[in-house]
Amino acid sequence: MSYQRLLAEIEALNRAKEKELFAKPRARSAGTLVVEPYTPRTPRVVSAKERLERARILIVDDEPAILLMLEHRLKAEGYKQILTLQNSHYTFQTVQSYRPDLILLDLIMPNSGIDILRQLRSEQISLEYLPVIAISGTESENLRRLALATGASDFVTKPVNALELTLRVSKELETRFITKSLQEHNRDLENVVASRTSEIQQALTMVTQSHEEALWMIGLSLEYRDYETKGHTERVTELSVAIAKQMGLCGEALTDMRWSAYLHDIGKLAISDQILLKPGRLTAEEFETIKGHVVIGQEMLRSISFMPGTVLDVVRHHHEAWNGLGYPDRLAGEEIPLLARIFSVVDVYDALTSDRPYKVAWHPDDAEAEIIKQRGRQFDPAVVDAFLEVKRAKAEQSNLYLS
Repeated sequence: MSYQRLLAEIEALNRAKEKELFAKPRARSAGTLVVEPYTPRTPRVVSAKERLERARILIVDDEPAILLMLEHRLKAEGYKQILTLQNSHYTFQTVQSYRPDLILLDLIMPNSGIDILRQLRSEQISLEYLPVIAISGTESENLRRLALATGASDFVTKPVNALELTLRVSKELETRFITKSLQEHNRDLENVVASRTSEIQQALTMVTQSHEEALWMIGLSLEYRDYETKGHTERVTELSVAIAKQMGLCGEALTDMRWSAYLHDIGKLAISDQILLKPGRLTAEEFETIKGHVVIGQEMLRSISFMPGTVLDVVRHHHEAWNGLGYPDRLAGEEIPLLARIFSVVDVYDALTSDRPYKVAWHPDDAEAEIIKQRGRQFDPAVVDAFLEVKRAKAEQSNLYLS
């Protein structure tokens, strides 16, 4: 499913409610109140031509010939605003002043590209998603893995293939501008809410509902992209919330659990269809690319102002394992956030019981047996126990209904 279509569906869900809810009170005469409708600004999709003109690209490399080649190639493609930087020690200051929409960053320089990545992500110059394409003259798998885990959006090797570079740059800029558009749209809504008085406090509840519907649509976007996983979002949301309730969670924790279920794989929007929809077994390199989706997803969602940190934690850590052998940070035991531990069980169970391009669905009893087998290894024992209790209660309810 294209980002443009995703934006259109989100906007369609929100538009009617926004017009109804966000009305500006205006007094006409004593005792009379006239409602002046608020017209929301539609999230705008930046065209390919406009991206070429508006996109600010920063290229950081200590080799003048590489800088010249990359700049020449991007200008030939039509990009207008390109800044090159040979002295990598000034990368952070340059990013602060230039405010690029995309960075091409060499990793092997006197000032390590990995260290620059860490600084960019830790100090988070902007709340907007800032894509960084890492470039290296070595094909080291360890370096690729480290770059993606540190926050690189993509990775290319030298000598850089011109066509591959332009396609990756275009893809990352599309993501960048869509994320900015969504953030601006949400900022508009928040500004309207902030300007209203207590008489429309009820509207805030509806804003939350509108957010939830928008996030639900984002979660469904992967299902439109890959029909094999159809229904996945609804199933994992229902089961993860049921387990959370079984473990005594309530209120905001359940909202965070729902939102985490909607968005857990949002980073896969940045993974190519060639890898994501591959019918056979993935190569080691392809699997490492897939694993990067958790970090990418966290970075994408960090730009949404109303997104709870708990949800970001689940997006990043739902592939960690109780025994410390998961990814991306190899957390173990209770180091892993509770909601991520809950979702880990649910995600694996649904994957096992669903048809995928590379396998047929398991019988639910076999999948349940595998979950039990991984109790205390891959999964938190307490979460597995709650999972089994939820499944048992559901089975009893089904039997009662049938009788």
